[in-house]
Amino acid sequence: MYANVILLILAVLVGMVIPVQIGLNSILDTQLKNPFFSSFLVFLVGAGGILLSALLAPQPIPSSSLIKGSHWWSYLGGLLGAVYILSLIILSQYINIGLLSILALAGQLLMSVVVDHYGWFGSEVNPINGMKILGLLCIGLGVYLLSKF
Repeated sequence: MYANVILLILAVLVGMVIPVQIGLNSILDTQLKNPFFSSFLVFLVGAGGILLSALLAPQPIPSSSLIKGSHWWSYLGGLLGAVYILSLIILSQYINIGLLSILALAGQLLMSVVVDHYGWFGSEVNPINGMKILGLLCIGLGVYLLSKF
């Protein structure tokens, strides 16, 4: 029980990073005046940090045969991450960070309900029900309220 609470708190803290990341990326783009190069630099710095973490982590580096044996399409997550970051950098010039964050979150929640409903990507099937639809409607209400006030 205690471990679950810690995991939930960590998940919230990770979520709190996103608006800060949007703000920092937006500042970088304002300075560089090129959202594509800004995104590239953001990913380059991130890749460096992840590489350093991987080298320091207790897990072994995967063998080349494991890497080659992975499905080609499983690497598209990196491309989708780049599209996400680039989109947030561009949109942050037109939409305030609070509204942009909740719109992105709403999209994530909507898609996660669909992914869980069908059990895509090896996730456990978790069918859409009335309470999930109500939750999505509440998110929609939150988007509306944040956009108006």
